[in-house]
Amino acid sequence: MELRHLRYFIAVAEERNFSRAAVRLNIAQPPLSQQIRRLERDLGFDLFIRTPKGVVPTRAGEVLLKHARIVLESSAVAIAAAEAAQRGVVGRLTIAFFNSAAYTILPKLLKAYRAAQPGVEVEVREMVIADQIDALIEGHIDVGILRPPVMDTRVDMLRLTREPFVVALPADHKLAAKRRLSLADVSNQRLVSYPYGHLTGFRERTDAAFVAAGITATTLYEATQIHTICGLVASGAAMAIVPASARVLRMEGLRFVPLSGSGLVAETWLGWRKQNSIVQLKSFVDVAQSLIDRP
Repeated sequence: MELRHLRYFIAVAEERNFSRAAVRLNIAQPPLSQQIRRLERDLGFDLFIRTPKGVVPTRAGEVLLKHARIVLESSAVAIAAAEAAQRGVVGRLTIAFFNSAAYTILPKLLKAYRAAQPGVEVEVREMVIADQIDALIEGHIDVGILRPPVMDTRVDMLRLTREPFVVALPADHKLAAKRRLSLADVSNQRLVSYPYGHLTGFRERTDAAFVAAGITATTLYEATQIHTICGLVASGAAMAIVPASARVLRMEGLRFVPLSGSGLVAETWLGWRKQNSIVQLKSFVDVAQSLIDRP
């Protein structure tokens, strides 16, 4: 039994006449009668009582009519849902992000995407950058918000933000009143930084900036999360050189001062697997691009 057989049956049952049903279906009457006879043979019982004036559904026909209408309505809903998914207006998108993106670029992206595609269910997962790359390749997430470098050629990238570094220092530190600080200003201070080998490469890049300036710095503490670094700074334990977006962290006893002359910048990128062709991903990338292009 095919959906078209149900459509034929419903038309005949509602019109109570093969000729009127054929006109309604825009087909010839003999083929319609043949299709109904074939349906009755396949089912093994009659669906209509034939009379000189037309047809009347049998008891079995009345039951089938009720359920046939439900089947056709459900199939129409299913097709509409599938078409909507194909257009990317419904469905699911899984986004991973590194921790500090949660209070910088992620809220803007989610707000813009939900406004553009309210029917898409969005799942967000906090995930360290190294795990994001693996999850993208394995298909566990659709898109990641991460820091470069990303060396895997199976991942496409779009730069979202580019920001300078600033100095985080205790609010009561003597340097906290300055409008700007240089690498030389912080070189003889106790520092807290990311560990060597952290995927962002911030520690290596910061040390390289000190070396290029002919300065030796002393890093006493290491931490992998920006809020931990800033918490140590706020406690008075040390100073830190961090991306400017860390300024959104409101901690008592913490101050940020612009860093000049270092050449250090931090970038945030969007990454996705090249072979991921779902429409929801494309629309998300389009939304991200629109935010970048917005003046």
